[in-house]
Amino acid sequence: MLGLFRYRMVQAEAMGVKKIVYCAAGLLVLSSLAVQPVSAAQAAQYTVQAETLSFEPAARAVVNRLAGHGYDAYFESHTGADGKVVYKVRFGRFATRAEADEAAREYRRKEQRDCFVVQAVPTPLPGSRQPEIAREQPSTEYALQDAPVVPREIAAGAAQAAVRTGEFYTVQIAAKSDGAVAQALASELQRKGYAAYVLPPDPADAKMLHRIRFGTYETRAQAEQAGSSYAERERGDFLVVLSPPGRTAAVMNAGSAEEAASVPASLVVQVFTVQVCVRETRESAEKYAEQVRAKGFDPYIVRYEASNGKVLYRVRMGSYQERARAEELASAYEQQGGRDYLVVRTVQEMPLSDGPVPAEPPAIALEPPAVPEPVIAPEIAPEIDGAVQEPAVTEQTPDMPAPVAPPEKPADWPATVVKVYAYTGPDNELNLTNAYAKIPKQLLGRIQYVSIFPVMFMEVPETGNAFVMEVEGVRRMVRLEGIRLPAEQRAQAVDGIRELLSAEPLRLKYAPAGERSDLLTGSLYYRAGADVQIELIKRGLATVDESSVPAGRYDAFQAASERARDLNAGVPAGDPAEAEMSGGGGADIEPGMQQ
Repeated sequence: MLGLFRYRMVQAEAMGVKKIVYCAAGLLVLSSLAVQPVSAAQAAQYTVQAETLSFEPAARAVVNRLAGHGYDAYFESHTGADGKVVYKVRFGRFATRAEADEAAREYRRKEQRDCFVVQAVPTPLPGSRQPEIAREQPSTEYALQDAPVVPREIAAGAAQAAVRTGEFYTVQIAAKSDGAVAQALASELQRKGYAAYVLPPDPADAKMLHRIRFGTYETRAQAEQAGSSYAERERGDFLVVLSPPGRTAAVMNAGSAEEAASVPASLVVQVFTVQVCVRETRESAEKYAEQVRAKGFDPYIVRYEASNGKVLYRVRMGSYQERARAEELASAYEQQGGRDYLVVRTVQEMPLSDGPVPAEPPAIALEPPAVPEPVIAPEIAPEIDGAVQEPAVTEQTPDMPAPVAPPEKPADWPATVVKVYAYTGPDNELNLTNAYAKIPKQLLGRIQYVSIFPVMFMEVPETGNAFVMEVEGVRRMVRLEGIRLPAEQRAQAVDGIRELLSAEPLRLKYAPAGERSDLLTGSLYYRAGADVQIELIKRGLATVDESSVPAGRYDAFQAASERARDLNAGVPAGDPAEAEMSGGGGADIEPGMQQ
């Protein structure tokens, strides 16, 4: 009996030990699972790569285009062993390769562009334990990054905010009609370390908007760098603006959204502005202004009474004493998808001292640099820059006319000619260089276009569709794509072209494939980036030649042709303040013109 009792005791002890062992093993399994959490970010192992570019603004433009088509697009920067940075545009994050392959097939079908699937580096959750092994440093992802540490250039803007006494550059990221919403957004930015503040509405604004901004910077370059860092981290848009100290300094120093004390006296002066539409009711004008505001611009509405007593409402943006600045704003508006616009001269009340004009323009309309360089970024975006087409083989090249006295160059004519070559590399990325000798020999056949600035208009021959231009100090015949010069009333058209282009520094862009010893075929642009061909069509000085319209530009050319018909072949009518124009980059608008 005693022996049986001892046997059962030993057996119970053994069973207890086994239970303890099993419990311990279970706890170890649970702990191992607890330190290896599975997240959606880790599960996303694949993505689709659509483009590889060497120019960051071009990558940003492609991301914007894809986002507009409904893709979850972003781009990453990768630095190679040679120090060269490329920007890879991608979209989507997929758990399996099959899902990514399906998305790639759908992209090829819809966009008619090539792409491929790549394996993405999973993003670990904060606090998760990772194996201690050597791993490649991840590239910078510009669409998802949201680190809590503010970059140096943004922190520098915050440090300078307290000591700024004159005008300065600042970064604007939004404009809200609701003050509470604006203040909440600014508070969120402040929590992340930005020197954010809200600029209250100006009494002169057509619509009361609270502008959310951050930082004060001595130079535009510093503000642009801070804005770029913001866009990369927060996945948002920004504008750099030149701000007078008046109201802004008071708001930043007081830390509130109160208006400055008094509105300064004003002076009526002539200014240039960008007009984007005319409507018969204020309500419809407001709706159109909202569409313009959604593109990142700051429009305002002007009430106008025509001579017949009809009241019209004009939607405009910007107010500048120099036409070139208005043209820059118009060019930026076109790059953001804006179609119909005119640069007009009018009268407006301007402040004598501190205080903004009725609509504070985005900083993209600031003064051009002292030594301007060609505006090549808009041409890089695939939706804008198309393949250059050669003129029809049957066209006869006119003989070079007899030399004429060249137009006198203005005093501010650029002293240096800048020639830029754009070529695609092995990964189909677009590269820019002003040194032809540095292009690898095996890539010389992949030069997409050549850009030269400045070139100068000389004369129009009696026949044909070419201009005589001074290109790199040599007289060349230049045929502009997409336009045809009129045969009838040619003398009047030539006079208009001469008045429009003489002594104007222009940029010529052409494809080497279309270059002949006696003729260059390409496109002309103003210093600010506006398309010369569009301007000639709008003014009725040329017609659309559908056989040579650059790829992707057909709608813009047709819209310009329709505008010429609306304006009676470019003959302006209306109030005297807008009837006189000089230079390029826009045409006048009739008071009754509807869009």
